[in-house]
Amino acid sequence: MSRLRGAAALGLMLLWAGAATAQEQRRCAVCGSFYDENPARLRQQAAGFLLEAQKTQKPLSGLLALLAPHAGYYYSGQTAAYAYAAAGDSYDTVVIIGTGHNTRLEKAALADTAYSTPLGTVAPDMEAIAALLENSSVFELNNAAHATDHSVEVQLPLLQARLNKPFLLVPVLLNSSQLDGAVAAGKAIAKALKGKKALIVISSDLSHYPPANIARASDLALLQSLQRLDPAYLELTANVLESKKAKNLSVAACGVEALEAGLAAAAELGANQAQTLKYSNSADIPGIGSEKVVGYGAVAFTASPKPQPPASPFSEQAQQALLSAARQAIQSGFGGAEFSPAPLSELPELNLPFPMFVTLTQNGRLRGCIGTTKALASALDSARYYARMAAFSDPRFSPLVPPELQSTRIEISALSEPARVESPDAITPGRHGVILRNGEKQGLFLPQVWKELPAKEKFLEELCVQKAGLPGNCWRDKNTELYVFEDYAFSD
Repeated sequence: MSRLRGAAALGLMLLWAGAATAQEQRRCAVCGSFYDENPARLRQQAAGFLLEAQKTQKPLSGLLALLAPHAGYYYSGQTAAYAYAAAGDSYDTVVIIGTGHNTRLEKAALADTAYSTPLGTVAPDMEAIAALLENSSVFELNNAAHATDHSVEVQLPLLQARLNKPFLLVPVLLNSSQLDGAVAAGKAIAKALKGKKALIVISSDLSHYPPANIARASDLALLQSLQRLDPAYLELTANVLESKKAKNLSVAACGVEALEAGLAAAAELGANQAQTLKYSNSADIPGIGSEKVVGYGAVAFTASPKPQPPASPFSEQAQQALLSAARQAIQSGFGGAEFSPAPLSELPELNLPFPMFVTLTQNGRLRGCIGTTKALASALDSARYYARMAAFSDPRFSPLVPPELQSTRIEISALSEPARVESPDAITPGRHGVILRNGEKQGLFLPQVWKELPAKEKFLEELCVQKAGLPGNCWRDKNTELYVFEDYAFSD
């Protein structure tokens, strides 16, 4: 930063600091509706939620960020309390990233007013706000956007009840639907928090207004997607869930942009693990119907020196469901039925997007294999679609005919995201699938091919010739790009 710009920023901070002595206060907008306006009753309610959550949820080491719902406390206060039970006792700064419900926002909206609740007033962190405005073009000061919005405010009484000392606040609202902008905002927040004892709170509810069973299937899939700590994958998952047009499912999460920014910030600060602490929906509240509900989740994002290895993406039940659906898709193809996407599955993992290949074999010999290295659709739709393609559209084989189906073995391979490697030395035989790319030509071998070609040089030569249509030594070419991936394969 130049000396002139630094002086200007310092002057701005001093101006704000001077105003803070008689600081403009944002009066609570939803006290008396979303939560009790009586201080004693509110403190008792918040303490009760926290006490219940703390019976099973202890503070988590390495906590960097939380997801907490922002509905009325009657509906989601208990679920939100599970998030705050995972927090420590004190933070210097809390950043709350929420959804702007009332105003269209082209940039991430900051507020420099103190937030008031019945439990007291929370002052803004002027230093962090100044840094965000000075160093990132994706932020703007927009107190008006915060004036009547509940997304930040609803989190504060639970934070005030949970933490042992006052904290400073950075309130952020987003709703621009621009992934790049949300990610940039998240990274800027992480930079502004370096060196501070800080907590990030992502304020978002989940599905809106489907029946309870659909809400659960959609919500649990979305919560699973957070484990990747990847804003782009979260957005893809939300789009896939919403594309199903399930009954009354208007959005998979009302705060997708807030989630994207929060994930980017947490990952930038070193988070490597996401843990779902609690899930509920409004149908869990006595007297509330199950036909139109809202989903709520509490999630902790932590930096762990020994993160848990990723679990298998599909349960045994989900594997059998995918294999059965793939076989049924081939069977229906014999009758000429057009392919159509499946409805939302009650098994959440089948609603997640996965890169996927389907391989058909007969007596151990290949009969068809087609798939994609990009996650484009739900696992259920991908298994069904690529099973059909492998059966009827692999140009190396004639289309499958009905008498063959019973003796055809189906294998489904869910792939990890391909990662580029600089040298063939980084390829591990038996573990890695390999994508080879040179100019406009490319080829792919799944990890299963190592069984037939265990020698690395022979594996790569055949990949060049068989799949890429290039000379056998093309893998040595400096212009050739190599990518590796792993797969999770299962068969009937």
